[in-house]
Amino acid sequence: MAKLNVDEPNFLSERAVVEEEYRQSVLAPPYGRLDEYVNQRSFLVHPYQRGVIGSIANLDAATLEDVRRFHAVFYRPDNAVLIVSGDFDPARLDMWIDRYFGRIPKPPGEIPRVIVHEPARSGEKRYNETGPNVPLPAVVIDFLVPPVADPDAQPLKVAGVILSSGHSSRLYQSLVYNQHVAGSASADADLRVDAGLFEFTTIAAGGKTVDEAERATLAEIERMKTEPVSSTELDKARNQLVGAALRSRETAAGQAFALSEAVVMTGDPERVNTDLARLQAVTAEDIQRVATKYFTPENRLILHYESGAGDQGGVSNPSVASSAPPSAAVTPTEAPPSPAAPRRAVFPKTAEKTLANGLRIVVVPRPGTGIVNVAAVVKVGGADDPANAAGLANFTAALRGADR
Repeated sequence: MAKLNVDEPNFLSERAVVEEEYRQSVLAPPYGRLDEYVNQRSFLVHPYQRGVIGSIANLDAATLEDVRRFHAVFYRPDNAVLIVSGDFDPARLDMWIDRYFGRIPKPPGEIPRVIVHEPARSGEKRYNETGPNVPLPAVVIDFLVPPVADPDAQPLKVAGVILSSGHSSRLYQSLVYNQHVAGSASADADLRVDAGLFEFTTIAAGGKTVDEAERATLAEIERMKTEPVSSTELDKARNQLVGAALRSRETAAGQAFALSEAVVMTGDPERVNTDLARLQAVTAEDIQRVATKYFTPENRLILHYESGAGDQGGVSNPSVASSAPPSAAVTPTEAPPSPAAPRRAVFPKTAEKTLANGLRIVVVPRPGTGIVNVAAVVKVGGADDPANAAGLANFTAALRGADR
């Protein structure tokens, strides 16, 4: 933020690295292009239609001056939020923040903001796209949904978990386990600062067509609107979402990430706490209401993705250049603070007991966290595999751990 150190040699080197990442993550995998096609087709006017990396053509067209200009426009103190989480002395932290961050000047000029609003959809849209080496056809059905700060965000999140989290989910049970029409089926509430997408992605099973996968997926979407979710489905989904949030916050890094997501995505750091209560308050009626409201034919995009030549350079993403002038660099004049003296970590005391059958029990009470983790460890591994059944131990463990 204070000083950009980039020259032609390291610019060219880093650009080559990013291009290789794009080839590995987007161009090489059989379904790597799918997300980019979905975003490009799903958003008509919003910049969400452009991928974060862009395309090989975009990257090749970028210049050193583009990088410097972009840094000057956006990497500035009034466009940043500093999140500090952990074991620290508040007074010393305040002093360090004033010393190392307070001196960075605020550049002149306003920060460009996206003021484009994606218009509501007025009818179903269909697209056919291809990619090289796609082993099985896929269909994506998505619906335009409101921003992450909208009150409907939590019911949409819960709906996504009920539809596709684990082998007991609706999509897996119907499309994969019972009908055998899909090799995989998922649903996700992709909620953003502006309009988001609720996406259904179904990869057809061997011998099944993309049309069969589409019909089966649409039937489950209609079922979400007409058949209320059960109390078991609802409890499981809420527990999964809240439990995952609490477990992620057991570390300082997890707490910092949760805070940063709340303040950047919604503008309100308190949402890190209040959103958990909103998730727990979601009802079966809420889920049926948002499904009926958003999962409509008029708000639907359907994209078929099958094997074909595809675009070897990736999905085209028009670049947007900024004309703002570079800001003056600030050169640090002192070294960062020295590390503090090591502090002795204190862990909760364990309690142990061995049952009459020989099972050893170890418990560690941690009151106040709101979660309980239970793990069973069996002393068996690859060394215990029979000579004619290599991998049996790992295979057995995977079966026992599968989510049903």
